[in-house]
Amino acid sequence: MIFITVIGGIGTLPGPIIGVIVFYALQRLLSDYGTLYLIVLGLIGISIMLFARRGLWGLFTDRTGIELLPLRHKAPRPRKHAQS
Repeated sequence: MIFITVIGGIGTLPGPIIGVIVFYALQRLLSDYGTLYLIVLGLIGISIMLFARRGLWGLFTDRTGIELLPLRHKAPRPRKHAQS
């Protein structure tokens, strides 16, 4: 679960979805290689944490400017009170 979230992007909604797709694809591709599968997953996780700190989805949004389903909320503006 943590691997999926780190790969896709922590703090985003599409990030874990991307992480599941990548994890499933890697699991299918590398399942015949035994323990090498776990080593490759570890290396991919470490490289994503070092070079794409916001995950694959964060890397995508930084490069394209497209942000689907943003989770950031802006603080409400303070109301101006009528002076009596």
